[in-house]
Amino acid sequence: MEKDLKDWHAQAWKPGQAWSKMATFRFRAEPAHAPLQRKNVRTGQTVPNNQGQKEHEQISNCEFLPYAHLGLGGQLGHELRFAYGTTDSTGKINAVCDSAFYISRQGGCTLSAVSSVEWKQGRGYDIAYTHYWKACYDKADTYPMKPSKIILGCAVNGTGRSPETSHLWRVRDPESTNSNARSRTRCHSLWPTYSTAGQECDEYPFQSAGNRNAVSDFDRNLSVCAMPRAHNGGAGGVLNRLYLRDRVLIGDGYFNRFATQLTSPPKMADLCWKPINTGSDYYNPPIP
Repeated sequence: MEKDLKDWHAQAWKPGQAWSKMATFRFRAEPAHAPLQRKNVRTGQTVPNNQGQKEHEQISNCEFLPYAHLGLGGQLGHELRFAYGTTDSTGKINAVCDSAFYISRQGGCTLSAVSSVEWKQGRGYDIAYTHYWKACYDKADTYPMKPSKIILGCAVNGTGRSPETSHLWRVRDPESTNSNARSRTRCHSLWPTYSTAGQECDEYPFQSAGNRNAVSDFDRNLSVCAMPRAHNGGAGGVLNRLYLRDRVLIGDGYFNRFATQLTSPPKMADLCWKPINTGSDYYNPPIP
């Protein structure tokens, strides 16, 4: 994009107004040009780039430095501003392109930024909203009962951000199906007839979160709640849109934000479907 200096200045900035949008950039990477190896951002390990394997994705990174060429051999003295994405101290931008078939058949690119989903009330999944909020910030009153349980993926309350060590990360089957099966076992124990009454077993962290496994679930580091299908399904749709629109790949991290802080959330016994089985092993805290 080339402009005369005075034309550039006239278009980009007007006194007392915000900077104007100058251009939109699109990226495309050819699968054949993908490197043979790549670094797993979450683990820091060098892994194969899965060339030719249908069940995985190839990833290419494109790094570029934005600058304005003035036509006199110089560069603009101030930093260009981008509406989305991250820059390091040099102003370098990293675009990540992938061929993940489970997101789209044609592949796509995103800027390198940690994804997050913002949950909102009044969107048809209020019970799920309250469930996730309590799992994050009132975990002592969640099922299975265990006041000291460890729950990840939550923005630090009031900041809208989450430490990298607390991010959830995505998996698919068979891990996802196995996690859901363990959740439903706990729901059937707590609400024995929920599945025949039009209810579904909501879970946090989600079944597609790789942070969960048989050991962590046995240690009760999760929350389940039987609720109407519409609320569980509505929340699932929001999560799937995050995966698709932000191109969250297997192993990619993300976290959860909440538009409204709950000052007086209901007890889980009142939030979830009734009746609850007070004789369930998951109704009371584990015996030390």
